[in-house]
Amino acid sequence: MDYEELKRQVLAQNDLLEDVASLLEDDDQVVYLDRHAIEWSAAKYDPYVLNPETVKLGVMLALDLVRHWSAQRKSLTSIYASEPFLYMDEEWLLGRKNPAPPSARICLAKSEQAFDPVPFEGDPHRRLNLDSDIDLTGASVVYVEGYDDPEEKERLGAWLIRIDGEDQESR
Repeated sequence: MDYEELKRQVLAQNDLLEDVASLLEDDDQVVYLDRHAIEWSAAKYDPYVLNPETVKLGVMLALDLVRHWSAQRKSLTSIYASEPFLYMDEEWLLGRKNPAPPSARICLAKSEQAFDPVPFEGDPHRRLNLDSDIDLTGASVVYVEGYDDPEEKERLGAWLIRIDGEDQESR
């Protein structure tokens, strides 16, 4: 299946406006969406044996979902919505065994009091090396240090990618 078809599937199955409608009908005041885009596509991959093509596909699909949500949130007037961002564990980029795929994340809330988005904070000076086909034009990229795990020999973190040119919340 070609990339455009996989992308179409992911975007169709992750319509932000449907999530907003569900929240407005529900008793919850806030929802944090965390969507692993590659898992919403028909892409077949083995999380125990990642190859460079799968790593790239996971990043591209999640980044396209972030762009889609960023565009959709501009029309929201009845709800608070943070600027979506991509969350990507370093293990995914390194092709490690069974890492969490990159995900698109956003906070939706019915009121200002309930609105508490995950901060987009980290080290903006660390360099992210991605396949040259992945377009990060107009994006902010920060690195978040990992947690110390006494059983691990190395400390791996995560990358956050947000599309710039937007304010932090929409209402």
